[in-house]
Amino acid sequence: MKIAIVTHNTIKNDGQGIVNYKLTRYLAKKGHEVHLYTNRVEDDLRLIKNVVIHYVPVFRESPNLPKSVIFFIFATLKLIRKHYDVIHINGATCLVPHSINTCHFCHAGWQAVGIEKGFYYKFHTLINIWMEKIIYKKYKNTRIIALSEKIKNELTNIIGIDEKRIEVLYNGVDIEEFNTTKKRKSLRKSLGIEDDDFVILFLGDLRTKRKGTQYLVEAFKKINLPGIKLLLVGGSSGTHFEKVIETQNMQNSVFTLGFVKDTVSLYTSADVFVFPTLYEACSLTVFEAMASGLPVITSRQAGSSEIIEDKKDGLILKNPRDSEEIKEKIELLYNDRFLRSEIGKNAREKVKNYTWDKMNQKIEKIYKGVVANPL
Repeated sequence: MKIAIVTHNTIKNDGQGIVNYKLTRYLAKKGHEVHLYTNRVEDDLRLIKNVVIHYVPVFRESPNLPKSVIFFIFATLKLIRKHYDVIHINGATCLVPHSINTCHFCHAGWQAVGIEKGFYYKFHTLINIWMEKIIYKKYKNTRIIALSEKIKNELTNIIGIDEKRIEVLYNGVDIEEFNTTKKRKSLRKSLGIEDDDFVILFLGDLRTKRKGTQYLVEAFKKINLPGIKLLLVGGSSGTHFEKVIETQNMQNSVFTLGFVKDTVSLYTSADVFVFPTLYEACSLTVFEAMASGLPVITSRQAGSSEIIEDKKDGLILKNPRDSEEIKEKIELLYNDRFLRSEIGKNAREKVKNYTWDKMNQKIEKIYKGVVANPL
């Protein structure tokens, strides 16, 4: 098949980017001709003979809203009058007839959470909602891939999409890459963390309130247990966490590491992964932590929590804004080493059903169905 994939990024350190990176490599290996309409791409994809890169220009240093609009315009212009067996776009990335659309984020669902209060965030969200409604409603023959039941419900109940058009397909994970049979890395030593310390890991963008990091920090402040540490990893420029850590004298127990490329070392250095997000389609970090054999504490607002059975292969927060609940679940795992171990083992077994290959095989099957039986 001749396939076009339209996505802002096709890189490994980006949520949507790695999904399309893995998909592109899989499709190329299967002999399909893949045309990528993207702004950023991993170098190894350029070396694959049946992968064609169509560069979509944006101003990378500009805010997200103008980048999204510029990408939308140029991707549309590049795809007009082009013919492919399958055109697969991701969200509101262009305005052309297409076979498949993967919804990685439903802005109408995010708006309902109502956590971001600034004018820019509200305006950005409204523009994205408007663009998404146009895309999803205009092309009624497009099949939609939702990354979780949560996203499917938002598309159906908020935007008004016929649920028959939607198929739920969770993200994947590399089981072999994230494997805690590997020795713990030197990260603990470099931070002055002892081997027997209990390390809580958060991995995500610290600049947004969406991830719920503020409630994790509040919970951590309430914990009075020996040898407990907190690693906050991700984009942190402009956040208030450094000031909070200083004023609360937590410099020796809370570490903000910024962006870390080698995430495997993070998981192998931790004892529990806490992700109290207020809104998430299907977090890759939850899958990675589970694949690493870590017990995960996350909220029902994370689409990835749908695969978790509470107290068997993870712990589910009823209210991610409740710092007392987060504290209690952390203390439960701190005090019960056996429970911690069992949940971690069960978590790794669970995500063996959600590998990249299995995800990509399902997408390829959807492609073949579209070609054979167009709506």
